[in-house]
Amino acid sequence: DSLNKDSLCPEDTYRNMTGKLFSSNPKFMKNLKYIHNLSYKNGIITKEVFRRIENYRFNKVQDWPLTLSEYSSKLLAMRKSFPKRIKEKSSLVTKLRFHQKISLRQSLFEKYDVNQIILLAKVVKELKLRLDSSSVSITIKYPDRDLEVIDLSPMEKFRFILKLLRKELLTINNSSSFSGNPANYMDLIAASYEVGFISSTEIESLAGLQDIWNPTKTPKEKALFWIKNFGGMASVFLPPPFGFVSVMAIMLIDQQLSEAPVDRNSDFNIF
Repeated sequence: DSLNKDSLCPEDTYRNMTGKLFSSNPKFMKNLKYIHNLSYKNGIITKEVFRRIENYRFNKVQDWPLTLSEYSSKLLAMRKSFPKRIKEKSSLVTKLRFHQKISLRQSLFEKYDVNQIILLAKVVKELKLRLDSSSVSITIKYPDRDLEVIDLSPMEKFRFILKLLRKELLTINNSSSFSGNPANYMDLIAASYEVGFISSTEIESLAGLQDIWNPTKTPKEKALFWIKNFGGMASVFLPPPFGFVSVMAIMLIDQQLSEAPVDRNSDFNIF
């Protein structure tokens, strides 16, 4: 009867209905076409509804991890959490690239709830703050003398911040909040863009690095591309957004080697 109500989200209603059918008997899922026909012939649903749910069956709406209403609800919650977020467009986030089956945005909202997305975005926010910091120092405390402060060189600072990013992603993936659903570096980038911590200019600069995305290139070839374009001291002194773009490029190369870092027994040594 709920399928005939226009006030309800039709995709949600259909997915809930098929979910109940599967719970009562998994065999029902193989006979959806027969059930639809039987419902129509017995006057339970109209011809219009019959055509609609047959289209849903054909497009496997019952298997969708995210419906349009759920997607809309998540977007609304994000807007409320970040009301000052500037509306921008990025083809890297919204469109398919190379062998992607779904966009980065769709993947992000299918995998995570709003709180998880915000948590991922905050990792990149802290990363950018560290990159913009004036210095990074190591402090040594002695029992009988003054503190000793060792300032890291620009490249040492850069490497330290990158290692800290890897540690934080590993920590998140080892946490109960992301248990069974680990995040990768592209999830970090997409989440940060959604809340406004990364601008479209930075995203499109990353999208322009074709060699980083090219599936025919090996991780070693991509690493050599990074060294050629961003290696050495240049990556530290490049003006925004390129300093941060170089970090995102490294993240993408890392992702080629390990889709989502997870190590339940790891005591990650940042040095």
